[in-house]
Amino acid sequence: MQKPLTVVEEQSLTIVELAKTITPRPHVNTLRRWATRGIRGARLRTWLVGGRRCSSLRAWEEFSACLNGAPASAVAHLEAEAELDRLGV
Repeated sequence: MQKPLTVVEEQSLTIVELAKTITPRPHVNTLRRWATRGIRGARLRTWLVGGRRCSSLRAWEEFSACLNGAPASAVAHLEAEAELDRLGV
């Protein structure tokens, strides 16, 4: 079970901003589909901020790692790094 993301811990990016940030650049509707229906059992984690669907680079990294067959320990490692960064360690 993945630790839930919170807006406080993450720099929120709209789906449009996220699409412009990651490479190769997927279509915005592709990101929306990955957030709602998912692909191969994985879903991009998103949340609503003021009526806009948002995500983060960390959520993208976890989603990408899951699609590329990363073991759960690799995803846990990403979560641990993010927590240490948040704490300033």
